[in-house]
Amino acid sequence: LAAAYELLGFGDARFYNYDIDTGKAGDFVGYSLARKTLTLNGTIKAAAADTEQTGAIIKTEDALTIKGNAALEWDGGDSDDAPIGILAAGVTAETGKLTLSGAVLEITADAGGIDLPVGSLTIENQTSLTVKSGGRCIEAGGTLEISNAQLDLDTVDDAIRVGSTARIENSTLTITGLDEYNDEGGMHALITEDGDLI
Repeated sequence: LAAAYELLGFGDARFYNYDIDTGKAGDFVGYSLARKTLTLNGTIKAAAADTEQTGAIIKTEDALTIKGNAALEWDGGDSDDAPIGILAAGVTAETGKLTLSGAVLEITADAGGIDLPVGSLTIENQTSLTVKSGGRCIEAGGTLEISNAQLDLDTVDDAIRVGSTARIENSTLTITGLDEYNDEGGMHALITEDGDLI
């Protein structure tokens, strides 16, 4: 559907009761199709019923830069239906790329904070990111670059899991809440599965 709209010249399609401008404060769920930059403002609250289609409070299927100041919150309903905070669901390394630039972002979501199955995550430009999660705070199938940023991660699972290289510079990371054991024997602050930590 998104591809069809783009062929018709609508590069930023919005669907009634499904794709809502997440730049406004209110109780709703945002879904991004083709936006390149999303500026958040205020509190975005979501119930499990709101995220049934997206699986996330904010979901994007294309490369996206997030700016602004916002809190993403889940209402704490049935944990089996808990959403991820931000899901970058692109099918390639390029479409799955997510950038947080100059943002002040607080994410409270039981299923995980930020998930990029195949993409890479860049956190830069004085971004302040706070994540409280019952799952992993950050998971990126590609690379992770953190530069001039502050991260406060509170999780009972692994805090950060990266499929490739993780690069951290001029940044502060505070990680708390790691449970002593999981089914693999223990929790980790940061795991790079197939790369280096720089």
